[in-house]
Amino acid sequence: MASTDGTMGVVPALLAERLGVPQVTLLSEVSVEGGTVKGRRDGDAASEQLEAGYGSTRGLLRVSADRRSWDNRAELAALHIAVSPKDRDVVLATTEDGVATSTNGGRTFGAGSGQVLAFLSWPATGALYGVDLDGGLHRSTDSGATWQKTGTVPGGRPQALTAVDAGRVLAATQDGVYESRDGGKTFSERLPVSTTVGH
Repeated sequence: MASTDGTMGVVPALLAERLGVPQVTLLSEVSVEGGTVKGRRDGDAASEQLEAGYGSTRGLLRVSADRRSWDNRAELAALHIAVSPKDRDVVLATTEDGVATSTNGGRTFGAGSGQVLAFLSWPATGALYGVDLDGGLHRSTDSGATWQKTGTVPGGRPQALTAVDAGRVLAATQDGVYESRDGGKTFSERLPVSTTVGH
């Protein structure tokens, strides 16, 4: 799989694949009926009808091994989730009380505690990163039990986070996309975002 946008577009697809949940994007029409998202995706030559399990209205995590039958997991109010690259039963969720941990594939989560983070990215063992609402970048080498601040992402409020490996981190903010190649100590602007009125 290759990316032409600095690897930013593949994160939702990779996360969906790791969790065994569908990713529904680029819909022209969408409706939610009883915890199921139904939509239409228009292509150049045809339209496609899609249906997927998604419980965002209740904060319900749903997974599927075959994308036909769905297993309801925990209900929680989370902004973002990350799955361990080593053990798919270990799932972290960012909550208003801190990072909540599941050790059973999202069936249950402990109470959020510790570092309050907005977004997580966990590409490899020992390379778990999180960013807080002020742009502070944090790294955990023990699956989220403890966090160490490594730096601050410039550019305002964070919008997304992608760690490529233990050293390379990309963060999208309200002002642009920034990259670090030293684990968050320093950042370079990769793509500015215009904040012109009407944009």
